[in-house]
Amino acid sequence: MKRTVIAVFALVCLFSAIPAAAQSSSSEAAAPPTNQGSFSLTAQAVALPGGGQTVAATDVGATFQVTTNFSLRDDNLLAPSNGMQFYGGGANYFLPTSFLKNSKLNPSSFQPYVTGSIGVDRIVPATGPSQQHIAFLIGGGLNYKPATGVWVNLFEARYAKLPGLANNTAIISSGFTLNF
Repeated sequence: MKRTVIAVFALVCLFSAIPAAAQSSSSEAAAPPTNQGSFSLTAQAVALPGGGQTVAATDVGATFQVTTNFSLRDDNLLAPSNGMQFYGGGANYFLPTSFLKNSKLNPSSFQPYVTGSIGVDRIVPATGPSQQHIAFLIGGGLNYKPATGVWVNLFEARYAKLPGLANNTAIISSGFTLNF
């Protein structure tokens, strides 16, 4: 438990320091696309491994963009078939897309990012009491904008510490984001 609290504290410190450390005075560094709305709703399909099986899950949440490079995030990872729920809050940090300027790809249509969330996982078995544990997700992904107001999450890969389900696992997801 003590290591989990230390890991959580380190994660919070890391995401608190990213916006200040990432400021660049160079005009060469291209900022990520700014055409994402200040508030967005997300829905992602997730293959969630755990307990010797993989179950279908969904990650539904919202983001609030604080700056061009930084947004706050809400994660609600739900797997009804095995009674697993994760409710967490975290942050996204959007990386520069300047590496695409010499390619035929439009840098303003892509949005790479790193992300992390911390919260509680809850297991509700068919019989017996429910169990709750401190849990976290950390990783990154890539968004693509095919049309105004809609982003497609091409992929999001995260390390998941879900003690109630699989303790240590990797999850891959994909989905849509609507911007307001």
